[in-house]
Order: sequence, then C-alpha cells, then structure tokens
Amino acid sequence: MDAAPALCYRAELRNQDQAREIGREITVCQGSRYKTGVAAAGPDWQAHAAAASTVWAQATQDAIGRDAFSKGVTKAGAGKYTDRATNLGAGRYVSGINAGAQQYQAGIQPYLDVLGNLQLSPRHVKGQNQDRANAVAQALRAKKLAG
Repeated sequence: MDAAPALCYRAELRNQDQAREIGREITVCQGSRYKTGVAAAGPDWQAHAAAASTVWAQATQDAIGRDAFSKGVTKAGAGKYTDRATNLGAGRYVSGINAGAQQYQAGIQPYLDVLGNLQLSPRHVKGQNQDRANAVAQALRAKKLAG
C-alpha cells in the first residue's frame, strides 16, 4: 500500500475541534486504502460472517432481552433521525438507487413473475375482494419461503 501523508498520523490532540479536523483528514487519506482493502475481502467476510451466526443469534437475543433497540431509539431521539436523514440520506439516496438498480431488478423479478402468472378470481364489488388479496399474499409468501 502507498504510504499515507504524514498529515494522516498526527497524534497530538488538544481539543474536540482539532480531533474533528484530524478525523476528516484521516478519512480523506484513507479512502483509497479502504477501497483497496474491501475489494479483496469478500471471501474472508463471507467465511467469518457465516462462522459468527451463533454469536450473532446470542447477541441479538441479549439485545432483545435488554430492550436495546427501543432504548437506543429513545436515546437518539427524533432530532438525530431527522438530522441524519436530511443531511446524509438525501445526498446518498440517488446514488444508492442507481448503485442498486441491477440488484433490485434481479431480486424483484421472481416476485413479478409470480404475480404475472397468478390466476385471480374475478373482481367483486368493493369490500368483497379479500380472496384476491389473500391469493396474492399467499403466492408471494410461498415464493419467499421457497427461495
């Protein structure tokens, strides 16, 4: 890997503003290293993530037992959600949609095929079509469970 500029390794922190600025500098310096590192990490990630499934299940149950999700949401508050969604999410939305378009199409196509091949009963008057809705729900659920 390329040597990072000395700027990336300043160690003296005197206050929060300086720490924040150093954090920004490190982020800029390490961007290419991050990309290089993750480009080859897929097999390791897959193996390690799969091997950790038992620990994940235990940690998830522990978090449920502590009501950690609800407590975390309460601690963060609506203000943090609004701030992050507005200031980060809005800028990432379009690039995220564009980056995931092919995966989305591949993922949704089997469900569109199920819907396209579904034979529904004739429509009835408003309020009497629950059988049609149930048929759709059951067909989609069966597809999800079948993989």
